[in-house]
Amino acid sequence: MIRIASCLSLLFCAAALGADLAESLKSGDFWKKDVNTTMEGVPVQRPDAEHMRARAGSVSFGSLTAGEVIFVMDGNTPKSLQAMIYNKGDDGTISAEDFNTQLEDAKAAIEELTGVRGKLRRAAKGDSAVKLKSWEWKWDTGVIRLEANSSGKKKDFEAEFIRLNAGPD
Repeated sequence: MIRIASCLSLLFCAAALGADLAESLKSGDFWKKDVNTTMEGVPVQRPDAEHMRARAGSVSFGSLTAGEVIFVMDGNTPKSLQAMIYNKGDDGTISAEDFNTQLEDAKAAIEELTGVRGKLRRAAKGDSAVKLKSWEWKWDTGVIRLEANSSGKKKDFEAEFIRLNAGPD
């Protein structure tokens, strides 16, 4: 029950204080605009010239609220972004059922946002240091990839992360 209350609180905070990037990502405008305008009022940090970081819960993609979001920048224009939907290090451990629910909710939200059906991506051997499940949504102005990592089955299940990567192509 506490997890649900904190999620509702995060959704409310994101709506009140954050930026919903759904329409801007869908249209492709996000990749062309000055990020200072797009992210006005959102608490962000610029650790260096090539990156910008938005605080957890301050960015949403329609019905999907992200944890920390990292933007790769070209001056003041974003080139790509990575958003953590779930991260064991920040969010604590969760059950297999909760992990799978979050994953399915994220896939449904991305499908709603993009208007296209996601495709399961098969990783080539040696593509990643960790075992990833990956889905991709491509449309005329962008691409989103959702990646998830967990290990074990039922009793020894351990969720690691669910992350979203997006870019103009």
